[in-house]
Amino acid sequence: MEEILSFLDDLQTVTGFVSMLFTGAIWLRIRMTAKQAKEPVKVVLDSGSRQVELPLYLTRQNLSRAEILGRLGMIPMKEKGKRFSLLGISTPAFLKSINDAKEGAVGEIIIPATGEEIDQFDL
Repeated sequence: MEEILSFLDDLQTVTGFVSMLFTGAIWLRIRMTAKQAKEPVKVVLDSGSRQVELPLYLTRQNLSRAEILGRLGMIPMKEKGKRFSLLGISTPAFLKSINDAKEGAVGEIIIPATGEEIDQFDL
């Protein structure tokens, strides 16, 4: 009988230790995820021969197609009153790059653009 009680005490100690380790691992994962969500993500227009980083401050937690388009619309245009036009924002690759950046796989979103599309912005 004493052996059984001793075994149960040992089992309870091990279970408590494992539970503490598991809780600690979960807490650490939550902290890392929260920190990663606040990391900035760059938005870059890429024509192949030229890359321009846009003056947008976005964090992973605020990253969405709508947010990027809204911020693009806030950049001054060379032709006042004109709306920007970027064919690269309608591609599956653009959506994939947003998802990759949101998950933390990359730190920038690259939007394919022509030289004319880059030049429309007053940067």
